[in-house]
Amino acid sequence: MTDTAIILIVDDNQVVREMLGELLLTSDYNLVYAKDGKEALEKAEAYTPDLILLDVMMPGMNGFEVCSRLRADPQHAEVPILMVTALDDRESRLEGIKAGADDFISKPFYGEELRARVSTILRLNRYRRLLEGRAQL
Repeated sequence: MTDTAIILIVDDNQVVREMLGELLLTSDYNLVYAKDGKEALEKAEAYTPDLILLDVMMPGMNGFEVCSRLRADPQHAEVPILMVTALDDRESRLEGIKAGADDFISKPFYGEELRARVSTILRLNRYRRLLEGRAQL
């Protein structure tokens, strides 16, 4: 297991992708970007990320569909997904949960909150992997 977490950032808006990237630009993260749902699935396959930051409202394949497809794939079923969305109504969050999202952060997001959530999700995922590894011994 590598010490550098791979984070896949998926958003159709280049400015948002860059802003998320700048907020997470540290030596602890290897950042990979996708501009739409199709590219997100391709990048997930190529890089097997440790976390996916996924926009909901994208043309073509929206974030809910991308999330559902990732959850249906055994290789990516356990990858944490943090949905980044301007939608803050109960129905949208429920749809995201049903699709398999692990957490949500609303746009506009605050850098400190984003970094804290990312750090927590990655830490919990590392613990899960350690426990799975110990259970196999």
